Amino acid sequence: MFTKRNLIIFGLLFVLILVAVLYFATLGEKQYTIEKTPPKESMTAKQAYDLASAEAKKWQADVQPVFLKTIGEVKEGKSEAWQAEFYSKSYTEAQGGPVGSPTKYNYLVTVKNKKIENTEIAESGIWGSGLPSDWRDSAEVAGQFLALPNFKNETIKEMNLYYDRAFQKWFWAVRTEKGVTGFEIR
Repeated sequence: MFTKRNLIIFGLLFVLILVAVLYFATLGEKQYTIEKTPPKESMTAKQAYDLASAEAKKWQADVQPVFLKTIGEVKEGKSEAWQAEFYSKSYTEAQGGPVGSPTKYNYLVTVKNKKIENTEIAESGIWGSGLPSDWRDSAEVAGQFLALPNFKNETIKEMNLYYDRAFQKWFWAVRTEKGVTGFEIR
């Protein structure tokens, strides 16, 4: 019946058939190459704003900034991604909004790794105002914030540059585990 010699022959045949099946089954598979992830390029708010503003001006020449905020990790006031929102009075009026009313649509620009990643027209009821030329950049604000005794060991979760209509001023909001702290931009 089953001799040692027959078992060895059947075993070798089984292994050869298994190898042949695996070889032919994988013959048609695609070859995958692993691409290196491009390095993350962090930016300050002013660097991101310059890119986003130039892109927004392609949409409407009269854009005014509404806000600029970090997306993701913040280190030393820099982030690899920022999102900016812009308001256009001419676009609002062209859409049938009354003169001086807040727009129903603003322009969002996302900047990532020092490149424009996304643009879109989004619903919003917010309008902005021109930024003063001497506004403090995010790296400076983060450095001053982390130098405060209560925040020396804190991690900044988000930075948001926004226009407060009630005060008619621009502010920095810095969010940590302890909450949100605001600063004037000058």
